[in-house]
Amino acid sequence: MKVKDLIAQILKDNALDDEIIVEYWDKTYFVDTGLDRADVDKVWSEFIGEAQQTLSGHIEFTQTGYELADDLEFLIKEKEDNNA
Repeated sequence: MKVKDLIAQILKDNALDDEIIVEYWDKTYFVDTGLDRADVDKVWSEFIGEAQQTLSGHIEFTQTGYELADDLEFLIKEKEDNNA
């Protein structure tokens, strides 16, 4: 995903001062692991599609969104119980 597209997507439902949960990998991450930047640049556009599918598959398989929602619900209940 292009950075400008990500920003546009985020701003659809959020204000600039809102906080969100994000994890991302960019070219620099892979270069910092020891890969040559020129080699990465040669295949980056092809890699992006495959990498996004891999990442989405892992997140769906582990049901990360549901786990985060459960964690949030637990925190809400905990705060309610402590303030009651």
